[in-house]
Amino acid sequence: MQQTLPPAAADAERHRQERRAFLYLPLLALAVTVVVELFNHKSFTDGPASFWRFMTEEPLAFLVNFLIVLLTLCPAFFLRRRAFWCALVSFLWLICGGVNGFILLNRMTPFTVADLTVFETGLDTVPNYLSTGYIILLIAALVLVWCSKSSPLYAFNDWMDANIFFTMGKSMLRGRVLYRDVFDHKGPVLYLLYGLAACVDNTGFGGVLLLETAAFAAFLWLGLRSAEAICGRALHPAWTALPAAAVAASRAFSHGGSAEELLLPLLAAALFGAVSTLRASRPMPLRRVVLHGFLAGCALWLKYTVLGFYLVWAVLLAVLYLRHGWRGPLGRAIGAYLGGMALATLPWVVYFGVQGALVDWFTCYFYDNLFLYKGEGGGAAALAQHLWWAVRDALPAAVLLALFLLWAALRQPAAAGAVAALAAGLAFTSLMGGYLVYYGLVLSVFAPLGLVPLILLVEKCKAPAAAKRLAPAAAVALALVWCVTRSPNRALRWRTADSMPQRRFARQIDGASLLNYGTLDGGFYTAAGVLPPCRYFCVTNMPLDDQWAEQNALLADGAVDYVVTLTGDLGTAFPRYAVVDQCSCDGGEGLLTWYLYKRQA
Repeated sequence: MQQTLPPAAADAERHRQERRAFLYLPLLALAVTVVVELFNHKSFTDGPASFWRFMTEEPLAFLVNFLIVLLTLCPAFFLRRRAFWCALVSFLWLICGGVNGFILLNRMTPFTVADLTVFETGLDTVPNYLSTGYIILLIAALVLVWCSKSSPLYAFNDWMDANIFFTMGKSMLRGRVLYRDVFDHKGPVLYLLYGLAACVDNTGFGGVLLLETAAFAAFLWLGLRSAEAICGRALHPAWTALPAAAVAASRAFSHGGSAEELLLPLLAAALFGAVSTLRASRPMPLRRVVLHGFLAGCALWLKYTVLGFYLVWAVLLAVLYLRHGWRGPLGRAIGAYLGGMALATLPWVVYFGVQGALVDWFTCYFYDNLFLYKGEGGGAAALAQHLWWAVRDALPAAVLLALFLLWAALRQPAAAGAVAALAAGLAFTSLMGGYLVYYGLVLSVFAPLGLVPLILLVEKCKAPAAAKRLAPAAAVALALVWCVTRSPNRALRWRTADSMPQRRFARQIDGASLLNYGTLDGGFYTAAGVLPPCRYFCVTNMPLDDQWAEQNALLADGAVDYVVTLTGDLGTAFPRYAVVDQCSCDGGEGLLTWYLYKRQA
């Protein structure tokens, strides 16, 4: 529990931290200097020999460089956000060192002030050195590092939904059968992705961050391709920083790692397919139709509420084929599309069929979601209200979509109508039931289309040519500033591991058996690196009495060593367990106090 220290103790603690800073800052400066020099001497590509010669032959030069870096870190002594300043300065030094190292790989001279004088021209040549995919991947990584709680800037991603996905995926790869042995109501594709991420980092979200980055980069790349198809020409990939920040720093992005976020590249692929086919004068190749069917099947088994988007997608393509008289290709396309969906479904039929869990699969994923997991009502009024909330929670992305629709209504009415129909279909099935803040994130798939009117506006404005060439770089800078200052998770950065109950309790659990009692998965299975002891390893918002019955039976029998819960009086009902620790933490949705119980001998 959080306690307030007396003034004398608080002063002593503050002075102790300041004394420690005198040690930490030089060590940080030394580490940054070493990494920058490793870049400068191409040690990551040519080996450490050149760096070692520099260290032994020019120690004074290394000392001067170290002092320069240390000097830039010294303002941290006078700032309250000391960790933020140190991280920001270190990040800038490492970026500069990486840029210089990359330049040295392509020419003999290092990065100098002279390069700054041709900076705006150099922006046009960046794609000659880095492919569009690499630039977009870098943008996705930079945005998510600041906005996703899976990032190292956050001590732990304590979002309960993400930890449920993590526990389900890890259990699946450890031999448990989804839905039969461990229970939740999302799709198996989501759990498979999280299981693969757990193979990278079993007790944290490093693997999930890699998964998010790959998915987000694919979404941005496909969004750029859609914008280019509408524009009819190539666009600078740096522009994707604007929709990236609009999506990742929105309320709808939530904590990071949501099913909706991982759906974005699948939806973006379908959007690109629709836009490119509308612009072409020939049917879509059958192999591409099969691919779109496969991706639609993956979306179905990730979260089926986006099927409205795919239904409208199929209708739009069918209408296009009929208008052009492509009746034969239409029949073959329908078969290919359904075949692709079957390819995505067959592995799961085999998986659940071999395990004898087909009934559990369909019961949990379809019946429970359709008939038990109810929102606050349906109908047109509820849909309108949820749509308004979705626009509010993803406002920057909604603005980009609105800009595109206004522009396209005047310039390309067919594209405007197609996009509006896809958005309506997606909103209908995604928002008709209940509403949570991240439900509307899927509508952000249309945000990159807003680049089309923005770029055309920049090109037509009366400004110097040099300023126009700097516009993509300005977009990246604006996006990073937006992510740093506007992300809903910004207040949660730089927390220490000891402040997180998950990390604190994990050290005490130390691999023993554990039950997350009476609430959603708080992340303790993840942090402790343990598997759940039962099917209902947490209590979801499904109205199933079996959840409580199974958990209560475990505690009555004393079947687990430790219990984590949000109630402090568990020992009254189960006297074999006593509180051994408690910790309060605000993960962005209000202050929660977690209690750790241990079974008594």
